[in-house]
Amino acid sequence: MVAVLALAGCSATSSPVPAPSSARPDTTTSSAIASPSQGGLSGPSVSSSGGTPGVTPGVALRCASALSPGLASIELGGPTPTDRLAAGEVGSGSVAVVLLHQTGRAAMCGWAPYAGWLATQGVRVLALDFCGYGQSTCQSASFAADPVAQVKVAVEKLRASGATRITVVGASMGGTIAVAAAAPVGADAVVDLSGPVRWPPYDTNAVLPTLTMPTLLAVNESDDAQAHAVMQAGTAQVPATHKLFVSAPAGHGWDLVMSRTDPSAPPTALGRLVADWIAGRYPAG
Repeated sequence: MVAVLALAGCSATSSPVPAPSSARPDTTTSSAIASPSQGGLSGPSVSSSGGTPGVTPGVALRCASALSPGLASIELGGPTPTDRLAAGEVGSGSVAVVLLHQTGRAAMCGWAPYAGWLATQGVRVLALDFCGYGQSTCQSASFAADPVAQVKVAVEKLRASGATRITVVGASMGGTIAVAAAAPVGADAVVDLSGPVRWPPYDTNAVLPTLTMPTLLAVNESDDAQAHAVMQAGTAQVPATHKLFVSAPAGHGWDLVMSRTDPSAPPTALGRLVADWIAGRYPAG
């Protein structure tokens, strides 16, 4: 039996999620859009400089207005020395989460308020910039076009440094990618917040029947009626023991878990539920 949870809250304006070719940008910081390519992401940024992956002050500077003081800017490697995935990391412990962003120049910075709060809950957070977004630079065309491979780099980084439980959480574009990546990267749980049903080459409806890890799907019906209907029905096809569909009352993507107008405000009810999911605490029934 599938549990369907409706969270009370304020009403939202009706604004269907556009098709991937005109994906909704993150408007919390900048409205500039990185247009997705056929692979679902924008084309790779190319770096002409060499060097060893490590601390990248540029990420901290870019996100300084939003990030918590404890967030560290790091670089993750790739298949070539010039493939560099930028990320923000905060928190410690064996319970970890990889946060995947929605479209727009903000990239992983849009997760900053929620990442900071999760760290206070005992969660180690790694918020990733996909190739072509933020400060990530990817020379390898195949790696740049493969966001699942990019998520795998983040998960392996956390595993190698002691994480024993890793949840992949994505917003909008990142939500669709999170569902697609969950099994290939060995995620212990997955959360999709407003992910479009299709983000080429991924089709969430086709992937749901393969998910054996705890799966949480959340969509605001007035934001995307199609995704709401498909995800609600598709949750029944998920073979995982723990699965939940949430009919969110308002917002899109990361706005479902934190206030857009006041980043210092406590997380929403859904934001707290996602934290429980990350920790392995699931609703009864």
